[in-house]
Amino acid sequence: MLRVEKIYTAPPNSGNVVLGRTLPSLLDGACNNASNERAFNQWTENGWRPLSNIDFRSAAEAVALGLVGLGLRRGERVAFLMHSDLNFCIADMGCLLAGLVNVPIDLTQTLEHIIFVLQHSEARALIVSNLDLLGQIIPYLGAISNLEYVVIADVPEDWQQKRLSFSAAFQTTFTLSSSTDTAPDSICLDIPMLLHPVHSDHPNVQIPQRFKSSR
Repeated sequence: MLRVEKIYTAPPNSGNVVLGRTLPSLLDGACNNASNERAFNQWTENGWRPLSNIDFRSAAEAVALGLVGLGLRRGERVAFLMHSDLNFCIADMGCLLAGLVNVPIDLTQTLEHIIFVLQHSEARALIVSNLDLLGQIIPYLGAISNLEYVVIADVPEDWQQKRLSFSAAFQTTFTLSSSTDTAPDSICLDIPMLLHPVHSDHPNVQIPQRFKSSR
């Protein structure tokens, strides 16, 4: 049992006590007191795309409301299969606002490890960066009994046409029996690489064999 010998207190008149701050409260403070039109910048194929801290907060609030609208409750887990980008930050803040616990998954892990994390984290929802990553894990989602929702962060303009084929794939996946094939233990995700212009003068960079470079 922990025994406290002495309690230290601040000297009288030493200033006002400042309570601990949360990340959402710090974001509110920045938006209210120091709005910034270029607070965030995301690299895309068309160059840098800026996002203000106010728009960032609005996007995070929309994510939080969407997750709560799905029926997720405070303290439940949301898995992230996402690139380290602005969408990840928005999803992360959205989970904080909704009181949810996010479970980031390293994209360089094998499919076996990714499915293991999804099974044992008890995540009810999975947020995926794009359709490419989603398509690679769809065959194994039937083995994850706790997973109920999949959210795609970035979809193409022709998403409505592709949505039908992905919906059909989901129906097939989630009606599979528990004896579905397990994820291979030595196969990793195929992660396309987007080179920033500052690195374009090194076109012969060596990529690990398990990855493919898409330029």
